[in-house]
Amino acid sequence: MNGSLLGCLLAGMMGVVGSGTLRADTAPDTLEARAQGCATCHGTHGQGSSDENFPRIAGKPRGYLYSQLQNFRDGRRSYPPMNYLLAYMQDDYLGQLAEYFASQTLPAQAPLGEHRSDYAMAEQLVRAGDPAHGIPACVACHGPSLT
Repeated sequence: MNGSLLGCLLAGMMGVVGSGTLRADTAPDTLEARAQGCATCHGTHGQGSSDENFPRIAGKPRGYLYSQLQNFRDGRRSYPPMNYLLAYMQDDYLGQLAEYFASQTLPAQAPLGEHRSDYAMAEQLVRAGDPAHGIPACVACHGPSLT
């Protein structure tokens, strides 16, 4: 392959048009676009999913989210996919992600309806835990406002 053909191919692969400007199909470099890496598990805007193992992060306090991101990055919390994804992210970037998800709002939750017994069991766990299974009350760590 001659040098000029190779140069054209490389320029095309890098998203560069002859004038050196980016092509229109270059991915946007916004925080919202970057946060889409979180969407697989936490939902498009951090709203959570039907899998209870991947919590809602939208609307949580910025400080809480920032702290948890740091904990995963630094190995104080262990979940290998999160530990891997955050391993080389700097504090300022983690702060931006935390701010992004903290600013997301969620629609009001559906009324309790037929799930009142589940609500009562959840309320019991939140306020008193489940001593038979060694589960402490949520308020023991998160306080009465669960923050």
